[in-house]
Amino acid sequence: MHRESGAVHVHVFWLIFFFLIAAAGWAAFMVQSDARAAAESDWAGAIENEKKALDRIDELAQETAAISQVVGFRDPDDALSNTVRTVIEGQIQNLRDAHPTIVTEEKTTLQDILPSFVAAFDQQRQLVTAREGDITNREGQITSLEASRDQIQTDLQQQIRDKDSQLQAANARADQQERDLQARIDDLRQREQQLEGEVTNLKAEHATQVEEMTSNVRDRDARIAGQAAKLRILYPEDKPDGAVIDADPRTMTAFVDIGRRDGAQEGLRFTAYHIGKGGVREPKGTVKVSEVFDTYSKAIIETPQDRFEPMGKGDILVNPLFDRDRSKIFVFVGRFPGRYNQEQLKLMIAAAGGEVRTEVGADTDFLIVGEVGDPTLEEGEAQIDPTQTQEYQKALRYGVQILSANDVIRYVRS
Repeated sequence: MHRESGAVHVHVFWLIFFFLIAAAGWAAFMVQSDARAAAESDWAGAIENEKKALDRIDELAQETAAISQVVGFRDPDDALSNTVRTVIEGQIQNLRDAHPTIVTEEKTTLQDILPSFVAAFDQQRQLVTAREGDITNREGQITSLEASRDQIQTDLQQQIRDKDSQLQAANARADQQERDLQARIDDLRQREQQLEGEVTNLKAEHATQVEEMTSNVRDRDARIAGQAAKLRILYPEDKPDGAVIDADPRTMTAFVDIGRRDGAQEGLRFTAYHIGKGGVREPKGTVKVSEVFDTYSKAIIETPQDRFEPMGKGDILVNPLFDRDRSKIFVFVGRFPGRYNQEQLKLMIAAAGGEVRTEVGADTDFLIVGEVGDPTLEEGEAQIDPTQTQEYQKALRYGVQILSANDVIRYVRS
């Protein structure tokens, strides 16, 4: 038993021993692996640094070659070649000739020259900066002007659109007005044609009425003339109203014995007669009173005189509308549309001393007959022939002398 136990212990011992040896071997192997990896890493870093150093050497060689072209190395391809002083001095002289204000005589090295060029460059850069500022300002002004221009163009375009709209509206109104005017013209032309037809009809009716009225007036005048002729037979010739005191055919003036106290008025007319053989009255013309005195008047001879038998002293004066002893009474019938209307004729008669009444009576002296119509009626109402009036019939019954408006005007017109 003790021998088996001892053998077991030997076996366990050797097993642990071999395990420890294996662990030590594995640890040594791992240490060698790490050292080798570190060595390989250092070797790779050294190779990389060498490569970078070579690249830097190439860059420095290129920069040195570039500098050698500027400062004048003898061999531009050899960075280690010596500089040629004469070449550098020649370059400095060229710079002095090109820029005398920068490279002055006392500046003989590149070290002296470079600060001057740097200062000149800085000055030029400042000028450029200032110019750039001016340009920026100008560009800002240009931008502002362009914005103003764009705004003005926008405003102008809007105004043009507004004006176009207004023009279109105005054209539309003008077209509408033209259409309205044309329609009105057409209506007026149609109305004109209608009026022309109406005027033609009215002219025809008027011509017919004028013809009828003319026929009626002729008939009336004939009746009046016939009645007047009958009445004049009943009346003796008008008695003399006065006589000529003196007459001068050369100055066409005369003096008559009818004055203010006899009722004489300026404008009153008289017919002068010379009493011939057998008491026949021989007319010498008419005179018109021009100036009235108390017992006589001055008159104008209106009728040309016979040089052998002129108007003279003693010739009698007659005015059927005048009576120095009383006022003659007048009545009007009919219309008086001529040069003198009824009111004017009434004023003439009143100025001659006559009296106008509205109705014929036994004491009426004259009936003045006008044209067909009644002045109190409106136009278009039925008009009356004056010879058919009640006043005309009363005049015939009372034996009143019938005259026309022209008879009155002949004796009393001023």
